[in-house]
Amino acid sequence: VNMYSYFLRYTVNPQRWCVHREIFEKVKFDPEVIICEDMDTSLRIVNAGFPVYQLNACTTVYVAAKDSFTHGDSEKWEKEVFYLKRIFAKKELKDRLPKKETNRLLSMCYFHLSCKNFNLKNRFKTIIYSVKSFYLFPKGYNGKTNRILGYQLYESIFSTSIKNTEQLHFSLPKKLDELELNLLKRNRLNEVEPSIVKVLKNVFVSHEGLVMKNFMLIKRCAFNLKGKLDNTFGKFFWKLTLEQYLVAKYGKSLKANKIDDPLYIIHSKWFNYSFWVTDSLVRLMLLEEEGVLENSMLIYPEEWDEIDFVTESLKAFNIKTYRLPKGEHIFSKKLYFPETREWTSSFSPSQIQKVRNRMIRYVNEKSIKSRFSERIYLTRKGRGVRTIENEQEVIELLKGYNFSIVNFEELSFWEQVVTMHNASAFVSIHGAGFANILFMNEGSFVLELINKAYAEKEYKFPFYHLSSSLNLKYQAQFGVIPNNKTHELFDYSNDYKANESNFLVNQNITIDIELLKNKLAELGS
Repeated sequence: VNMYSYFLRYTVNPQRWCVHREIFEKVKFDPEVIICEDMDTSLRIVNAGFPVYQLNACTTVYVAAKDSFTHGDSEKWEKEVFYLKRIFAKKELKDRLPKKETNRLLSMCYFHLSCKNFNLKNRFKTIIYSVKSFYLFPKGYNGKTNRILGYQLYESIFSTSIKNTEQLHFSLPKKLDELELNLLKRNRLNEVEPSIVKVLKNVFVSHEGLVMKNFMLIKRCAFNLKGKLDNTFGKFFWKLTLEQYLVAKYGKSLKANKIDDPLYIIHSKWFNYSFWVTDSLVRLMLLEEEGVLENSMLIYPEEWDEIDFVTESLKAFNIKTYRLPKGEHIFSKKLYFPETREWTSSFSPSQIQKVRNRMIRYVNEKSIKSRFSERIYLTRKGRGVRTIENEQEVIELLKGYNFSIVNFEELSFWEQVVTMHNASAFVSIHGAGFANILFMNEGSFVLELINKAYAEKEYKFPFYHLSSSLNLKYQAQFGVIPNNKTHELFDYSNDYKANESNFLVNQNITIDIELLKNKLAELGS
């Protein structure tokens, strides 16, 4: 084994060393190298001719503190490049270190610097660091490197405008256990791109709201078209829409109408109550601000006539509609297209707050009143899935804190709005009804009860992001599937990766009552 290559490739932290004091009398730590000093000292010990032995045993436990250099320093990669270059340039080392390994390490640093500057929208530095990373180690230091570098280079060189972003400042809730804290931190966003309105000509609009031009999906016509926070649906939605387009244009089994009048769209492939109030209404507000509603028609799938929250919420706006029969599609000559948000858990605070203010203004104008207390517990008892197994215990505890027990399915849309606007505290298991926190006032308390197994697998905490965007006090508590029989209950006979997630998200859970008391403590009696 080439020991120089070994110490360049594998980090040997000092807490895992056992070094004879006579060695340290001859090879000391370099005070001029304050980062990667372990690598530097290891290499110089090898260079001095001392033998190295490796024990095949676990000897230490490494605890990664959130404020450590490795995990918490915003300038980690700049510093690492500086000190790696200093180490590699040492007279006694530079001719002995394998060029392949030194280049790989520097390439890794430049790759991360490219990613950092791409996120900061610094085109020049993104291009420089991307080129350096590729030049030093063309094969890429891991399998995804060159694909990411290529995308960042393309966007930095050919993108016509710097994207407008909003910086997000999410505070972590108090009283979180280690798992809750780690999962929230892992899924926390730093910035979002607010949606904008585009004017598109000669496009195909599927009944589900997917938009295609020149055989390609329009960017942000649905959530999660590219991967980052959730599973990537771009390829799947593209194939679906392309098939619909080809059959509608050249075949006979699908019908598509050609519409010359200006249209606009506010729905997408992802559609339920939560997406309607947190995305469709945002898109409608954008169109209203642009003055689009007066001179164009909303593409209105006729099945919306049966959806109360759609028909009721649209009463707050002055719209004309083009009713689209079920299963039919549209070839639109001119389409006003407000983007969806990029991922299911990314919200623009400025845009989401405008929707809240608009809806509240409407209920105030109509003098709609709430008939519940200021503390709301949302029950899903009638749904049969994703409920609380020991809900009666939970309800008895919450009644002691003056909570009203509410089933949103028994309320009209506007009753839900005013009920939540009147609420100072809200507790519920996660689900579409949780999106009604949109209508709460700043500073209100929100507690989300979450299936632990689902959270560990793929939950992205969208309501944590929504709460933070609305300046609500968010808390989370995990519940467990009864008897922890997660894998015994799941049927793996259909080998489809999404099945387990779909299974887990709809399981009932049990809530620890003592822990729930602790979470509610700040509310008082």
